[in-house]
Amino acid sequence: MVEVPITMSSSFQSVNYPDRYIRHKDSKLYIEPIQSELDRKDASFVLVPGLYQEVDFSFRSVNYPNLFLRHQNGRIKLHEPNGSNLFRKDATFKIVPGLYGSGGFSFESINYSGYYIRHSDFKLYIGHIGQSDDSELFRQSATFSIQKGLILDE
Repeated sequence: MVEVPITMSSSFQSVNYPDRYIRHKDSKLYIEPIQSELDRKDASFVLVPGLYQEVDFSFRSVNYPNLFLRHQNGRIKLHEPNGSNLFRKDATFKIVPGLYGSGGFSFESINYSGYYIRHSDFKLYIGHIGQSDDSELFRQSATFSIQKGLILDE
């Protein structure tokens, strides 16, 4: 079992681009530098018990608390729950030791084993590690450090 640091809100810093954090913009997820109060809010999430199974985690937006991070058609997006089992699975992730280095974390899809949240061209996708891609770059782009939420008014 991985010891996950949980605070009121969390932000997720890229390991290979440490000046960038996961944030949402127009319902899609990116890694970007954080420069404004809106950026800080968009880059802050609450880790909640998994929507599919509570031993895992779901990521709820701080500034849009009815929206959750999920994967859909390979892209990581922010969506409102629709009550379906598919949504609950798409929005639930195992938090595992980082695929790159030590001290970070990786987020594995609950319904697609071996698929992890990763960035490519600064956009977030779900990607498969294994025979198709077991590169150092993949491992770096799928590893994040968990920080206290970046919002200032907490």
